[in-house]
Amino acid sequence: MKSYKILGLLFLASTQFFAQKKDENIGVEIVNIVKPYSPTISDAFKAKEVPVIEDNVNTQKQEIEYNIFSFPVASTFTPSKGLAKAIDPPKKETYFQNYVRLAGGNYGTIDGEAALSYAVNRTDYLALFANHRSSTGGIKDLYLDDKYSLSNAKLYYGSKSRYMDWKVGLGYKRNMFNWYGLPSQIETWVDPTVFDNLNVKNVYSTFGVDGQFTADNSILEKGEFFFKHFRDKKDSQENHFFIKPTASFEAGGFDIEADFIVDYLNGSFARGYQNFLNPMKQDYTLMNFGVQPRVSYVFNDDIHVKAGVGVFYSNTKHNGDSDNKLYIYPQVTASYAIVDGILVAFAGLEGGLQQNSFASLVDRNPFVSPTQYLQPTSNTYDLYAGLNGKIASNVSFNVKGGYKRQSNYAFFVNNLVLSPSLATNDFQPYEYGNSFKALYSDLKTLQVSGNIQYDITKESHVGVFGEVNSYTTSQAEAWNLPTVKIGAETNVKVTDKWFAGAKLFYVGERYGNENVAITDPAMNTVIESNTITLKSYFDLNFNLLYKHNDQLSGFVKLNNVTGQDYMRYNNYPVQGFQFLLGASYNFDF
Repeated sequence: MKSYKILGLLFLASTQFFAQKKDENIGVEIVNIVKPYSPTISDAFKAKEVPVIEDNVNTQKQEIEYNIFSFPVASTFTPSKGLAKAIDPPKKETYFQNYVRLAGGNYGTIDGEAALSYAVNRTDYLALFANHRSSTGGIKDLYLDDKYSLSNAKLYYGSKSRYMDWKVGLGYKRNMFNWYGLPSQIETWVDPTVFDNLNVKNVYSTFGVDGQFTADNSILEKGEFFFKHFRDKKDSQENHFFIKPTASFEAGGFDIEADFIVDYLNGSFARGYQNFLNPMKQDYTLMNFGVQPRVSYVFNDDIHVKAGVGVFYSNTKHNGDSDNKLYIYPQVTASYAIVDGILVAFAGLEGGLQQNSFASLVDRNPFVSPTQYLQPTSNTYDLYAGLNGKIASNVSFNVKGGYKRQSNYAFFVNNLVLSPSLATNDFQPYEYGNSFKALYSDLKTLQVSGNIQYDITKESHVGVFGEVNSYTTSQAEAWNLPTVKIGAETNVKVTDKWFAGAKLFYVGERYGNENVAITDPAMNTVIESNTITLKSYFDLNFNLLYKHNDQLSGFVKLNNVTGQDYMRYNNYPVQGFQFLLGASYNFDF
């Protein structure tokens, strides 16, 4: 066996030797190196089958009972119920349906006001409003009495229901004024002794009834009417009736509305100005009939347009002389919400016919004479555009610019003053250049106006407003119309008890006139017309309120603090520094 093994080894060695020698290129060999297996976590895998536990024995849980040994224990402890933490709510404001106010001050001023209401039932109510203001006068350097009195009372009955609101009012007003504004050079024209016992008082009385209504889901959407009987102590009187119902309906996606207007005025003056020149009684009747249809449409929820036209027929009669006219006016308005709820642009082109009555002239200027010639004013057109909105959450503004044209605008000018040679015992107390008449003329106005208000808190704010006007008229001046009006006001809550406020007004220059008939020894009469410049003025006012409680308050008002003796109208200075001290009381029945 050993010999066989030795021979085998020699044979293998020789074979290897010859092979190397024959070909020295041994070629490419692939060697696989195998190492022992080292498992890792990633090589692990879950069991895919859940083992089945075979158990032939089922056991049940044994019920266990727990018992305690209890006996009563004497105790005085009583547990309290849990309470939520209280939060102090804000004080709820109390509102009252009624109030009275009374105040007094210098110049013998008495000021009072009252508002009362009563709920008749769930929908109907009864309300009464009354006020009074009077002064014994006291303006310096006057020949004539300057006291005045303003009284007004109105009773309402109304109803507010789901589909209709309406109210009817019955009122009475009594105003007393004196023609105290004599021309500055009156001593050179009239003997001043005639003013010693001259009664220049006039009393205006108005009795009226009026009403308004609005209705939902009705073609007759709303309406208003009034009747007024107006008279004075100089035997002037007039009746004024006005009614304007409004119909509305929808057609083809458009809202259509139409106003129907009837305006009737009838009255008389006992005489003309200066009776020996114009002794006739003055009768007048003015009737206006109008219709104002318009169409409304909304584009994309932010553009609102109303387009319409106003057509009026007017008939005027003076002492039998009649005149008829037809007027047509544009009535177009539009608004565009540039930023919803923040900035809105608006524009319009509107016109209409305005009835002038003796009562409306007295409301504008109580020192007119009871010898007027009445005509309606035609507002030919009013073209305007503007912006309103908010600069911030508590700052709002409005700015507007426009150009308007009016025909037969009623300017106020002083009545003619006669020279002493023409004066007679028949002179009336308003015929010494101390009264006004309405002078009708065309007027064009270019106007820019605006206001801005800053709300400091809910009960405190500051506001500024103003307007600038440029007038064009066939008269020498736009009589008694200011070119500039600027104002500011503020109301501040100082504490829960104290409130303060202030108002400032600035009015620019205006122009008045004086017409004087001068007669020379040869009885030749020449009328001289003089233009009077009325100075600009400031009017500064303060008020202070002390709120004792929700019902009782006291207040102080200071007016014309700088004491300027400016003129409201030519030759009519106002009272100087004025103060009022008063109290108000709120209550419910």
